[in-house]
Amino acid sequence: MAQAVKVCGIDFGTSNSTVSILENGASRLIALEGSAPTIPSAVFWDSDGAPPEFGRAAIAAYTEGWDGRLMRGLKSTLGSSLIHEKTRVGNRALAFTDILSSFFGHLRDKLDEVQPGTRHAVLGRPVHFVDDDAEGDDAAQDVLHAIARDNGFDHVAFQFGPIAAALHYESSVQGEELVLIVDIGGGTSDFSILRVSPAG
Repeated sequence: MAQAVKVCGIDFGTSNSTVSILENGASRLIALEGSAPTIPSAVFWDSDGAPPEFGRAAIAAYTEGWDGRLMRGLKSTLGSSLIHEKTRVGNRALAFTDILSSFFGHLRDKLDEVQPGTRHAVLGRPVHFVDDDAEGDDAAQDVLHAIARDNGFDHVAFQFGPIAAALHYESSVQGEELVLIVDIGGGTSDFSILRVSPAG
């Protein structure tokens, strides 16, 4: 009998991120920081070269006065010229792609604690990373796809945030409805009108 494919969903958000897995036909969020299923999308890089801190630990390192640099809103570099640049931390120059990959790798590590060997991932994304720039929008998704591949996902798919919300809501409706889906994020906001029904 064929072994079930291990799948995860990753919402790499501008402000916060989550990871879900499929269990017995239903999705559930995994713990990413202590018992919390959400983690602030933040990285703190120590000036002396110590390994980075992530999430609340990164914010705590900054507020406690550690010597280094706190970076938030990492996702906002996607689709901008910054993604191909480097930034200085202490005596090091770090590429923004490496910074994003380090955070993504942290999510991957947490996933492996719960569901090791996962090679399939569905990544949430805004309808547009970049407004009125189809080329920049495609480039943003390509960079995120490459980061996911670099972190061990062989099969990567994308789902628009409003569509994911609509699919979740649709699982509970009793009849056809026309709904307004409002996805307010830290970097982008999407407003979508969709028709949902028990028939899908």
